[in-house]
Amino acid sequence: MNNYKIIADDSLIVNNKLDRGGGRIYEMNPIPSHRYDEALVKVVLDSVPYKFTRKLNVFLLSYRHKSVKGVAYPDNTIVIFGYLGRLGDNEQKYVVLHELGHLVWNDLSRKKKDKYKVMRKIPKSANDYGMTPYKDRPTEIFADDFAYTVGGLSIKKLYENNSKYASTFNLKYIKSII
Repeated sequence: MNNYKIIADDSLIVNNKLDRGGGRIYEMNPIPSHRYDEALVKVVLDSVPYKFTRKLNVFLLSYRHKSVKGVAYPDNTIVIFGYLGRLGDNEQKYVVLHELGHLVWNDLSRKKKDKYKVMRKIPKSANDYGMTPYKDRPTEIFADDFAYTVGGLSIKKLYENNSKYASTFNLKYIKSII
């Protein structure tokens, strides 16, 4: 993938808040934290076989959020929050690939999404909002599948800890659509 820009600064944060519209406002922790490794993020992005039709912007913040590690926005923007302590390369790769997976999910046609849900045995009642528990949302399951498919064995343990469906699905379908 070569259609991206990495922005390693905190220009999106105003008064300790991230607000890019759409009703989602993230309160940020002002305690200084570590920013993801820009060189590693570049290697990860360069390894992704999916071709986005629009330019991708990846913001690497030094601010951290109390419960999420990253956010994907429909305008092909990913925001990766900072972290405290030590975060290994594999976890950094996983977070970047997971957020990219959300953007790929957004690009898929309804037909491909429906086929994925059937193959993945995701209940028809499951959706990406509302009453569906976070870990059972199709976009979250797909984002994990995408991260594992692209990241491979180096993030397998992280993937298996995050998806109850991990051992039951053949990832060939993910490869066929990316």
